[in-house]
Amino acid sequence: MRSLPLLLMMLSGSACTPRQSSMPVPLREELNKDAIQEVLAAHRPEIRACYEQTIRTRGFTPEGRLVVGFVIEADGAVRESRLVSATTDSPMLERCVLERVATWTFPRPQSNGRVSVHYPYVFVQAPPETPKQAPAPTQ
Repeated sequence: MRSLPLLLMMLSGSACTPRQSSMPVPLREELNKDAIQEVLAAHRPEIRACYEQTIRTRGFTPEGRLVVGFVIEADGAVRESRLVSATTDSPMLERCVLERVATWTFPRPQSNGRVSVHYPYVFVQAPPETPKQAPAPTQ
């Protein structure tokens, strides 16, 4: 089975359009948003793997938005990874994403406290690539 391309967009806030990419939303400013974004970006291939596994196993391409809520503990470990909302109609994809997020480690919060984060993932099938035309012969 041919793997379909995925356009995985990471958004924050309900006012964003699907083509926009922005920062995660920590519910308290105990940890720099850039530090959170860096970890999320490093783990993007894991989220893509969840999506591709869902396509291979279920035979359909889920599209939609998953909002994942998680807590970063004082040691940087993720606790309480949970699904805040989902429109993908794919429990397999949702479960895989939550399992992956639960294994990540972030920088330690500034005050050694806990940081709650809500992070939306938007899954959209990428449009097919158009074939490139060969350049016109030169004379």
